[in-house]
Amino acid sequence: MRQPVHAEDLAIGALAAAASPAAANKIYAIQAKDTITYREMVGTNFDGLHKPRRIHPNSAGDVASSVFAGQAVRSERECGDG
Repeated sequence: MRQPVHAEDLAIGALAAAASPAAANKIYAIQAKDTITYREMVGTNFDGLHKPRRIHPNSAGDVASSVFAGQAVRSERECGDG
């Protein structure tokens, strides 16, 4: 589950905090009031781009394979083999 916050809302909060002496040296956790699934969050991005929602489910094995492949590529680059 995600609680996405719009970039403009974050900017408004950051500017308000920067202008307030009371906010100095404070940490703020900013979250949206609504909680949505990752699938819905991705879908709203497609909606905003006026594109059809194209979300393909992945199995846990697909994700693990992708992570392993990413680590292998990174290792090759670090060793100068890639």
